[in-house]
Order: sequence, then C-alpha cells, then structure tokens
Amino acid sequence: MIKTEIISYNGSLYNGDSNLVVLPTKTGEIGIMKNHEAIITQLQEVNILIYHDKKIDKSIPVKSGFAEVVNNKLIVTISQ
Repeated sequence: MIKTEIISYNGSLYNGDSNLVVLPTKTGEIGIMKNHEAIITQLQEVNILIYHDKKIDKSIPVKSGFAEVVNNKLIVTISQ
C-alpha cells in the first residue's frame, strides 16, 4: 500500500492507502505502487484512478496539477 493524499483548492479529495494510483502526466499515464522511485511530475486533464483490492475505488477529474512520490507517500495537488 502507498499512502495517498489528493488535495484541491477546495480541500482534501482523498486521504488513505491505495494499492495503485494511475496518474495522467504530460508524457502519458504513470502507475504508482508501493516502493515507487521518488518523482515529481506535472499532470494533464484526465482522471486520477485510485485502486484498492484490484478495483477502481475512486476516479478524480483533473484539469492540471502536480504529483510527488517520496518514501511510499504520494501527494497530489490539483485544480478541477
């Protein structure tokens, strides 16, 4: 599991553990799982998909934003 926090200017949209988070980046989709290497990336306008137990738990629309992965924690800031 990876600790996942997604924040917009309206507040917290998701805060919990995930098996997989698929991020829509400027260069294509990136799947983030436990022990992913540290990265910072810019997001494009598509949905963030959060998986739990091999099923989509939540889909969050994104207009733009940034994501950072460090030490099994994913922090995403977005505008919707």
